[in-house]
Amino acid sequence: MKKALCLSALLALALSLAGCTQDLPPGTAGDPWGLALTASEAGPTGCRLTYEQSGGKAAGRLQYGRAYHVEREEDGIWSALPFASGDDEVFWTLEAYEIARDSSHSVSLDWSDLYGELLPGRYRVCKEIMDFQGPGEYDVCNYYAEFEVE
Repeated sequence: MKKALCLSALLALALSLAGCTQDLPPGTAGDPWGLALTASEAGPTGCRLTYEQSGGKAAGRLQYGRAYHVEREEDGIWSALPFASGDDEVFWTLEAYEIARDSSHSVSLDWSDLYGELLPGRYRVCKEIMDFQGPGEYDVCNYYAEFEVE
C-alpha cells in the first residue's frame, strides 16, 4: 500500500512540474497536437472513447493512461462528479498507451464502479494526454469528449 501511495505521489509531482497544462474542449480550432476525443455508445454506466490523431505538431509521442474523470454540465457550468465510494480520490495503475500519428482507436470505459449509474443529462469525459519527448521532458493537456445520457 505504501508503495502505491509513493508512486501516486511521485506521478502527481512529476505531472505538476511538467510544462504547461491546458484544457482543450471538443472541437477546439488549431489543436496543437491534431488530436480529437469523441464519446459514443454512451449510457448510464459507460461509453466508447475514440482517439483520433491527424497532423498537429506534437514534439514527441502522444500518450495517455487509464485515469479519467467525468463532469456534468448544469446551467452552463461543468462540475466533476463525486466518486460513488465517497472518497475524494481513487488510485489508478500507471500504464502509458501511445496514440500513433494519423490514427484512430477506441477504448471502452465502464464507470459503474467509480460513479454508479449516471442520471439523464449532459456529461463529458476528461482525459489527460501527454506529449512525451523524454524523461522529464513532456507537456500535458486535458482533452474532453462530451456526451448525453438519455
